[in-house]
Amino acid sequence: MQSNLVQVAIMAADMACRKILHLWNNPAKIVDFKKEDGDTPVTVIDRESSAAIAAILKEYRPNDSVNDEDGESKEGRTGVIWHVDPFDGTSNYLARLTDSVVGLAAYQNGKPIAAAVGHPFKKEIYYAGKGQLSWKISLEKAGNSSFEPFGEDSEPLGVSGVGVPRSWKERFLLIDSLFNSKTYLPKTIFLSKMSNSANPGGAMNIRAFGSNILYGALVASGQVQVSLTDAVGGFWDIAPTILLVKEAGGDVFDIDGNEPKPGCQVFLATNGQYKEELIKVLQNSYGRYKGFR
Repeated sequence: MQSNLVQVAIMAADMACRKILHLWNNPAKIVDFKKEDGDTPVTVIDRESSAAIAAILKEYRPNDSVNDEDGESKEGRTGVIWHVDPFDGTSNYLARLTDSVVGLAAYQNGKPIAAAVGHPFKKEIYYAGKGQLSWKISLEKAGNSSFEPFGEDSEPLGVSGVGVPRSWKERFLLIDSLFNSKTYLPKTIFLSKMSNSANPGGAMNIRAFGSNILYGALVASGQVQVSLTDAVGGFWDIAPTILLVKEAGGDVFDIDGNEPKPGCQVFLATNGQYKEELIKVLQNSYGRYKGFR
């Protein structure tokens, strides 16, 4: 079943990416705002990407549960639940920036067993299966009817290794791009501690792209060493990253050093180095943090 779930995840990400590219050049249209905070936009692309994913899940996994940020969620009867973020980085789209991705992950018994992250603008899909490592494939090859996961058409991923980068100035940290009254102080403390070269897990090159699921793919690819997410709108913001990074040899953990669960408000995705030091930084920065809303 696991290989089937991985293939379904890839097909869903592929179809969503193609829908996004088809709509990209149309004028951006906001159709709603998320009810939780009232100011986070929902666009036509969010809805259409969600519909593309839902169509694949309905065809191949009709009896699974679905937890979709922008579409219809439902209870199933198979014990498998899909956590879906159809378009992570909506605000980037409104600014005509291309740092937005599709993310989904299948869970069973509270554990991730398949995940896919589609980057429509790089025309790539990152994917993972439990115990089967993490991989990358082009949209062109993923759309081929003869494609099979984990084969010669895919490229294996891996986090950056021990001793790489060779100096603090080569180390990259990605941070959640939202700064508001709830996130500003803990994030500022975190950045101060992380930019201290005396900290073994420290980082000097800091970036914010506005898509936390993309951050996870970059950690899994070995391009980034640490990413911080503190604006968690739902478990769909976390789920795709966990399996992708862990199967690439990295780690994903909350403020207590555990694998994030639903309700988690802040977490790190890393290349697996300096975990104890990073947990201390996270606890010292976000010890009283209750979330961005």
